[in-house]
Amino acid sequence: MHEASDIALAKPVTRNEGSELGPFWQVDLEGDYLIRRVVISHTQQCGAWLRRLRILTSHDAKRWQTVFRRMDDFGQNGEPYVAHIDGTDVARHVRVQMDASDYIYFSECQVFGERAESSVLERFRKAEEAIAEYGTHAREGSFATIGEFEIFIDRGRYSPRMISALTTPYYDQAARNLVRQLVDYSDRVIDIGTAVGVTAMTVASLVGAENVLAFEANPHLIEDARKNFRRNSLERIDVRNGILQNRAHHILGERAAFHIHKDFWASSLSAPPTTEGIVEVVHIPSFCLEDEIDAHRANVLVCNIEGGEVELLADADLSKVRLIILETHCWAVGRAPTDAMMRKLILSGFNIDLALSAHERIALRR
Repeated sequence: MHEASDIALAKPVTRNEGSELGPFWQVDLEGDYLIRRVVISHTQQCGAWLRRLRILTSHDAKRWQTVFRRMDDFGQNGEPYVAHIDGTDVARHVRVQMDASDYIYFSECQVFGERAESSVLERFRKAEEAIAEYGTHAREGSFATIGEFEIFIDRGRYSPRMISALTTPYYDQAARNLVRQLVDYSDRVIDIGTAVGVTAMTVASLVGAENVLAFEANPHLIEDARKNFRRNSLERIDVRNGILQNRAHHILGERAAFHIHKDFWASSLSAPPTTEGIVEVVHIPSFCLEDEIDAHRANVLVCNIEGGEVELLADADLSKVRLIILETHCWAVGRAPTDAMMRKLILSGFNIDLALSAHERIALRR
C-alpha cells in the first residue's frame, strides 16, 4: 500500500474562532484517496484540550461522513495520537473538528492513505449516481446544504416558507448547536419530530446512526428523511411514522388523527380540519414513550413537536433519561401548561442549563 504522508500539506483551511461551535482544521488532498489513518501531534497541554474530537471525510466538501470519534483527552505524555480509519470511501477532503465551543489546538496533522484505483473510483461514481437518483426520482427539486449535510428539497410539494427555511444554512441551528454541545458520543437518542431529518443526522454524526431512533408524525416526510439519511451515509437511523404518548395516556393499538399543514412545522394533533393551511388529515400509529425508551435503551430525548411536548412529557416516566433538548411552544399551547410541564420536569430531577438555554430552546439535564 502506498502511503501518502505528504498529502496533508495541500491547501489546509482552518475555522477557529474561539467561541464558535465546531471549530475545525480541513485539508484538500488534491486527489482521490482511501484514508487509512490521521496522526495528530500536540503539546502536553493541548492534548488535554482535544476533547469531543471528530474526523470527517468528504469527496466534494459538501457531504461529510464521520469516520472517527473520541471524547476523552489525548493524555499528558505529548505523544502523537493516531486515529485509525477504515478507508472504504473515496475522500478528497479531511476535516478535524471539535464538537464544542472552544479553540482547536494541535501542532501538526498528517493524513495517510493510498490513491484510489480506477476500479474503486468507478464503484464510487455509480454509488453516487444511485444516491442522486434515489433522492430526485420523479420529483421536482434541488439539494441544499445545512451544516455538514446535504438534503433534498421538494420544490413541487414543499411550501414557499418551507423552501425558504430549508435553503438557509441556519435551519434549526439552535437545536443543532445544543446537540453538539451536550450529546456524548456514548449516548442513545430518540429524536421526536424529526421532519426531514437534519437534527437526527446531527445526533447520528456524534453517536452513530445505529444509536438514533427518530419519530415523525407526517407520513409524507418519512421518505424524505430516509432519503436524506441515505444521501449522507446515515441510512442506519431508524425512523418511524407515528406519535409518541406517555404510558399514562397511551392506548395500545390506537391511531391518532394528525392534521397536516402546508408548512410542515405547523401540523398538529389538535387543529380542526377547517384551520387555514390544513391540507390533509391522516390517521397514524401511536407508540408508548417509556416502552420506546426501554427498547432503544435511550438516555437522551430531542423533542420538537409544535406544542405536543406538554402532553407527552408532563406525566412521563423519564427516570432513565439524563438529557432532554426541548423546543417549547407557548404560543401554541399556552404559558400556563408549559410552565406546569417545566415544574414537573424540575421536580422529577432535571435542571435547566441556564448557560445554554435561550428563548424557546431548553436544555434539561440531570
